[in-house]
Amino acid sequence: MPLYEYKDSQGEEIRLAFGSAVDEATFGQILELDESTDPDFSLKVALEFFALAADAVQSMKIAVRPVLLLSMEAR
Repeated sequence: MPLYEYKDSQGEEIRLAFGSAVDEATFGQILELDESTDPDFSLKVALEFFALAADAVQSMKIAVRPVLLLSMEAR
């Protein structure tokens, strides 16, 4: 699994493991766009997006499960 390593504005190393859905080079370029007033802004936005996406996928799995069970019972 690809690993992206990044140092935040405090010099803390952040290691992110990406699946094939995230292009590492593009992600790195997005982080480089940050202005000096808030150098970690894009990283915070990206991490929040990934967390929300994971929550959304989990919610969809929970919502679909009863429908799948009913369709399996009907067979």
